[in-house]
Amino acid sequence: MPISRSVALTYSLPSAGVGFALFLGSIFYLKYATDVLGIAAASMGWILFASRFWDAVSDPLVGFLTDRTRTRLGRRRPWILASALPFGLVVVGMWSPPSFLGPQQLVYWVGGCYLVLFTAFTAFSVPYDALGAELTSEYRSRNVLFGYRRFLFGIGTLLAIGGVAVLTQPDLTTDAGRLESRGLGLWVGLLAAVVLTASTLYMGGRIRERPDYLDRGSRDLLRALRDVWQNPPARLLLSVNVLGQFGTTCVTLMAPYFIDYVLGEPGQIATVLVAFMLAAVVSVPFWLAVARRLEKRSIIMAAMVVISLTLLPGLFVQPGQLGLTLVVVSVAGLASGALDVIFPSLQADVIDVDEHRTGERKEGTYFAVWAFASKTSASLVGVVVGLVLDFVGFAPNARQSPEALLAIRLLWCGLPVVLWTTSVLLFLRFPLGAAEHARLRAEIDARNGRPPEAPGVAGSTAHRG
Repeated sequence: MPISRSVALTYSLPSAGVGFALFLGSIFYLKYATDVLGIAAASMGWILFASRFWDAVSDPLVGFLTDRTRTRLGRRRPWILASALPFGLVVVGMWSPPSFLGPQQLVYWVGGCYLVLFTAFTAFSVPYDALGAELTSEYRSRNVLFGYRRFLFGIGTLLAIGGVAVLTQPDLTTDAGRLESRGLGLWVGLLAAVVLTASTLYMGGRIRERPDYLDRGSRDLLRALRDVWQNPPARLLLSVNVLGQFGTTCVTLMAPYFIDYVLGEPGQIATVLVAFMLAAVVSVPFWLAVARRLEKRSIIMAAMVVISLTLLPGLFVQPGQLGLTLVVVSVAGLASGALDVIFPSLQADVIDVDEHRTGERKEGTYFAVWAFASKTSASLVGVVVGLVLDFVGFAPNARQSPEALLAIRLLWCGLPVVLWTTSVLLFLRFPLGAAEHARLRAEIDARNGRPPEAPGVAGSTAHRG
């Protein structure tokens, strides 16, 4: 059934908090840790690797368990609600570690915070993604649902960029400036935690799941994982996910370094990030309109081509060319909006292929496997970046050598271009379009012998948009 606006909006609210908390960490915490907290880049690389690897390893188990969960709240909401408070608390702990910790103790503190952060994130994100996939089975309504989610995620990322602007005000070359930045970290982390926890608790208390999906998960974890691998469209999305996540993580981690040391514009980090994220947010209505006429796979391929082409100028941008950089990142932001809206919608369609074959609904397992692949890929980026920066002699808050500047350029745009181009070539083989999905859904509904029961918002009886 087509999904109502109230359901789409209520479901999407936590994305603002997640966008705020996680985007703030992904784009700036590595630099904050090295330049403000004084942790070595290589140490942070290993912390990122270990925490993300644990995050990835725990995904399949959580995905399977949430598929099998049966409570009066449903399969997904108990996990989402339980993750809200620890998720928020650890965000505060990361940005405001106790001042009395020594250098080695600080490394342990940040490493512990990262492990708790990604444990809570797994408990939230896997059932949250799964919930989105099962709220509607209608091909184009899924675009609307994930479009709402992407728009609110974008609002959260703009808040995160505001946090970056606040944290980059002090002069980090002085002890007083670093101390001031740590104080500001407390307030930024606290605000991110409040937005994240409040929006998650509100959504978890309001949304209503589909009762006809209870007890539809697989009873065997290994068989469930094998079903994912034996689903050809799912395997292809898995490959594209790995390559795309590696490239995206390179861009986000290296953006502050590129802006500071290559462009020589340390005060313009927030400006560049706003250009990218604002373009992505405002593009959502456009891509929803395009998706009413074009196939999802065509939109995704076009977006990946545009991203690859717009990253190339980063290899040649000269110091002070902020205007050219803003144009490049704005175009890339417009294209990334398409991926963020359409790709999860396509993932939900691929899960219907599995239901057609097995009769089961295991959204949790599918999103967990995709998350495992993308997070493992992202964890390797942290190690690669840390080791490369150390190898080329990167020195925080100092003039960089030509080798270090070249490494920053290649990590920010050269490697991601190669990865996105490879993703486009792989996606040429994706088979599932609107007509094929409609045929699958008709056969599934006929086999079930009754129309699906629609989800909703507590206290509301309107389900159709």
